[in-house]
Amino acid sequence: MTDNVVAIAPNSPAWDFPAIEQFINLAFPDPTPEEHIFLQVGKNAPKGVDNCFTPDKLQARVRRMKAAVKAYYLTSTVSLTQGELRALKRAFVAFRVLVLDDVGTKIPLDRIPAAMEETYRIESSEGNFQLGYVLAEPITDYAQAQAFIDLFVDAQLTDAGGSMPCKKVRLPAGVNGKKGDKG
Repeated sequence: MTDNVVAIAPNSPAWDFPAIEQFINLAFPDPTPEEHIFLQVGKNAPKGVDNCFTPDKLQARVRRMKAAVKAYYLTSTVSLTQGELRALKRAFVAFRVLVLDDVGTKIPLDRIPAAMEETYRIESSEGNFQLGYVLAEPITDYAQAQAFIDLFVDAQLTDAGGSMPCKKVRLPAGVNGKKGDKG
């Protein structure tokens, strides 16, 4: 594992803002004016559109929270939909991060080719990982982005559930937020 893999402490009340900022700058460098980075924090994340923030508002929101909360980001940038950030196909602008999900449980970790070194790895529950790969160049055509993701599903390198370009996934260097033995 390289030094760009950030370990997170489950349910830690402290957020690693420098690591979050570093990840956002890596995954979403120089977005165009119509592109928006979708971040979601809150006890009900990743459901709904409440508590969606742009990077400049994330730190202020989290600092006001009294307890650790879950944090997610969208693997693509989106345009505003009726003035809101939404995880919708029609809002898609550019696919930026491939995330392989349920690696270690549904997908054996040794199935992932050694040459596919991830940008980050999150252990979302014991023995269950999300592997994130920041693309060198974003994919701006939705159908091409979907076809790219489908290659990894067909190769059985990721769980097929939620395999879409506008996917909410855990934010690296955030908090786990799961209850019980998955926390």
